[in-house]
Amino acid sequence: MKTEDIEKLSLEELRNMANDRSVVVPETLSEGIKDIACAVSLMENGKETHVSPWIWGLIPAAAAAVIACVMLFRQPQRVKDTFSDPTLAYIETMRAFSLFNDAVQDLK
Repeated sequence: MKTEDIEKLSLEELRNMANDRSVVVPETLSEGIKDIACAVSLMENGKETHVSPWIWGLIPAAAAAVIACVMLFRQPQRVKDTFSDPTLAYIETMRAFSLFNDAVQDLK
């Protein structure tokens, strides 16, 4: 029987078909019906428990606050001096600036 034919039946005819014990019902039918009912229930409950859009904006704000707190309250690391001679340190600094200047000049 097609769906269109079932839709045309009266309520009394549908009740008679449901009460007819001569119709063989597959054993897995009740499990299928339970699965469908469970899926419908989950879909209906899912609509009520969705996360509001403003909460998604709260997540990055909370992450930014945590990062800011970590940056503010962490102990600054002390820079270790790699040169014991100030003259040698000055020469190395000037050499680094010269290399940087040459690279910038090459870009022009």
